[in-house]
Amino acid sequence: MEDGRSNTGGHRTPTRVFFSDLDGTLLDARTYSYAPAEPALHLLHKHHLPLVFCTSKTRAEIEYWREEMHNWHPFVSENGGGIFIPNRYFDPPLPPHQSLDGYQVIVLGTPVEHLRTVMQDLQERYAVRSFLQMSPEEVAADARLPPQQARRAVQRDFDIPFKILDKEQESTVLREIERQGLRHVRGGRYHHLTGDSDKGRAVAILIELYRCHYGGVVTIAVGDSENDLPMLERVDRGYLVQRPDGTYASPDFQHAAGGGPWGWAWVVRREMVDVR
Repeated sequence: MEDGRSNTGGHRTPTRVFFSDLDGTLLDARTYSYAPAEPALHLLHKHHLPLVFCTSKTRAEIEYWREEMHNWHPFVSENGGGIFIPNRYFDPPLPPHQSLDGYQVIVLGTPVEHLRTVMQDLQERYAVRSFLQMSPEEVAADARLPPQQARRAVQRDFDIPFKILDKEQESTVLREIERQGLRHVRGGRYHHLTGDSDKGRAVAILIELYRCHYGGVVTIAVGDSENDLPMLERVDRGYLVQRPDGTYASPDFQHAAGGGPWGWAWVVRREMVDVR
């Protein structure tokens, strides 16, 4: 693969842009392996097509997977909280935004300091357990993450994962979050406390940037959970992969033939059938 750290990965103008969730989609929900998707990843690399990660994961977690997969494209962290665009990725560059560690950053999410105050109140009143209460070791055990990945997972900026331990309290807890003017979304393993941001809003901004710079690109997105639905709504063609229990998160989008990285690879092959 060519090193695309300063542009879209080569000299060709991309014809398609792929947006993808990670956990339960490109990464297997149980093992976090992406091995079944490697041939499809190679196909995207070969044709210099951007693959934009759009996930509930933190920047630190995403950077690990970008390095692992040789991916140097923009990414969206923490359910749409932040858009991170490598410096000089778009030519001409974006108007001034926050600059951080080699990225131009578009902040859409509510700072975690405010979310922390609300979450602490919920934890005092209800049977709620969040990443705020959990050590990296506890997160590793609960999410089946390697210890180093768990340490990256707790570095939150815009989103707090949590579980509601008493299901009878679930509707009350979620209503209380809404009463506070915040939002909750459901991922594969956790609820997430967020501000006024979601994957769809972030993806819409990136689509506009790609089209301003490269013209009429076709946009494709792949996810597995309810928190992916706003992303799928914003693209030309949205797909859901099968969840571990064999179901799909919604009937309103195309269903991949398979779950996790197997379903993800199926989508790429289907979308690339006419690409030479």
